[in-house]
Amino acid sequence: MNFKYCKRSLCSAWALSCALLAVPAQSAPRTPPDDAIVIEKLPFRATDNRARELASMRASAHKAPGDTAAAAALAQAYFDMAQARGDPRYIGYAEAVVSRFERNMSIDLLVMRGVLSQYRHDFDQALMDFAAALVQDPERADAHAWRGAIYLVQAQYDKARTECAALLKLQRPVLHGGCTGLTQAYMDDRFAAAKLRGDTTHRAEEARFQLRLRKNSALAVQLAAANYQVQKEPRDLRVLLESALAAGNADAAKPARDWLQSSGFEDARLRTLAAQTLQLPSASKNSGVTP
Repeated sequence: MNFKYCKRSLCSAWALSCALLAVPAQSAPRTPPDDAIVIEKLPFRATDNRARELASMRASAHKAPGDTAAAAALAQAYFDMAQARGDPRYIGYAEAVVSRFERNMSIDLLVMRGVLSQYRHDFDQALMDFAAALVQDPERADAHAWRGAIYLVQAQYDKARTECAALLKLQRPVLHGGCTGLTQAYMDDRFAAAKLRGDTTHRAEEARFQLRLRKNSALAVQLAAANYQVQKEPRDLRVLLESALAAGNADAAKPARDWLQSSGFEDARLRTLAAQTLQLPSASKNSGVTP
């Protein structure tokens, strides 16, 4: 498998990784002191091509015990087998392979250890491994994808969006599309649940979501205006101005402009946005503010 370009399972990392993140954590594997010790023999059919491939990969890794590429490929093969057969024993085998290189972790092994750590819900370790891999190779799309999946599960949506943006910058349309789509689905569910509870405290965040991800400026400005009626912090001001500007609705921005004018609040970015809304065709001539 080509780890850098993730041509197999990680090309659908968003559906895959979030499914795996829901798998219950398992206990740590037992590593035998000698490779010659047989822990268990799994039932394979004589015609099982994948089993023969695994046997060949094990042999290659055994002949070159210091070959990190062979070890990473074998660990990935075990992980793929765990997915295909729903057998967590293969996760243990993969972990045993990776653990032999604790002092000599290649980028591929760092990513693989991160994947295995998230499988066991050790998200902190997984994020550290993905971050370490990205330090060495910022273009590791699979590391960005897995980080994004973890951030979604942790409800850190801004960080998940950052990973989506990284995938777009890397020109990975499949991964970026999956990343963005899943982020939208997670946030849609969250906002829908909040509305059912009668919770209106997330309107500013929903407005940003509609503006930046959904590109629905009309709905964004409605949400931002409703939010500004009860919450008037600078971040609430900003999302109202940005939404009004995107929607071409100068009147919606008037409360923000009025507050900036009366308060004397000095924020260059906010005042620039306010001035820009004044350039919209529908802006009232008497609602200005000096940027």
